[in-house]
Amino acid sequence: MSTFRQEPEVEEWVQVLKQRYAGMKLLVGRDKLDEIQGVRHKLTAFESFLVNNPSFQEKVVLIQVALQTTESNELQAGGVADLVSRINSRFSTLTYQPVVFLHTQDLTFSQYLALLVVADAFMVTSLREGMALRTHEFVECQEGRFRPLILSEVGCSLSLIGLYTPLYSYSSREATVTQDSAPV
Repeated sequence: MSTFRQEPEVEEWVQVLKQRYAGMKLLVGRDKLDEIQGVRHKLTAFESFLVNNPSFQEKVVLIQVALQTTESNELQAGGVADLVSRINSRFSTLTYQPVVFLHTQDLTFSQYLALLVVADAFMVTSLREGMALRTHEFVECQEGRFRPLILSEVGCSLSLIGLYTPLYSYSSREATVTQDSAPV
């Protein structure tokens, strides 16, 4: 991972993203659209966070990358798309869009790594999960910086070594408080 991180194309995208999101905090997530991945919960919590913390409006962006999923899960994708649309229509301005929703096929690997490098926090809100390697990708791209992982209490990837901010995915209220208290 670190050898890919050093490639010139990644650094170019890091600079583009830093310029595009200058002065904003970036929350990044990468999940399948399966119900158990909690994307809908994450988006609902982010919406509650913006409602309850108006001072963060126009200052924080959630970039959610969606992995390809099975056809049966495409129905949930519609619900997620509707939620993204609702949040963006409620909080967007001419120069600000709170949620950027991308599919993995919309990104190159270099762009994904650049996102991990510039992210101020990485958010995984799984409702049930074993090992989440995407959290390790985020940590690997931090190069000695200590930016927070916001994990659901059931995401055990790094919970064993304490490098995370716990989050109870079923509660958008608690997710809002956790996002507000994370050192972003």
